[in-house]
Amino acid sequence: AHAQRERAIQALRMGQSFASTEDWTNADLEFTRAIEIDHGFARAYLERAIARFSEGKYPKVLADFASLDRLDPALATRSITLRILAEQAVVTAHSSSYVNKN
Repeated sequence: AHAQRERAIQALRMGQSFASTEDWTNADLEFTRAIEIDHGFARAYLERAIARFSEGKYPKVLADFASLDRLDPALATRSITLRILAEQAVVTAHSSSYVNKN
């Protein structure tokens, strides 16, 4: 279990390195790898949510927050601004697609 957490931390650090250069696609992939190694790694869900927000993948941001709520509600609460912005983006996208159809 310790070796597994270490591998997940290495993937998280790689993702953070990609995020620091705004390479959001590779950051997202590394954070996903960290989550696949350790499904309970709350920090990886938050970091992936940030990367996905930067990529404009707002519904996926909200899905990551649903996991974060379950794993670490305090961390999710401290990151409420990101969740609100993602929710607003989803609603705005849904509203404009509704308007465009009518």
